[in-house]
Amino acid sequence: MALVKCKECNHEVASSAEYCPQCGVKEPGITFLGKVFGFFLILGVGGVVLYFAFG
Repeated sequence: MALVKCKECNHEVASSAEYCPQCGVKEPGITFLGKVFGFFLILGVGGVVLYFAFG
């Protein structure tokens, strides 16, 4: 379990925490940039799978 800084208060929390125990923000270790990166990663993997399946 890795520790990351909360995106709101910079308090160290577990990367898997649903809420920051200090300020109460939801998903304290996940930033907007992280969500965008995850979306494009899934989109890219799906594209590669479709390319090889129907290519």
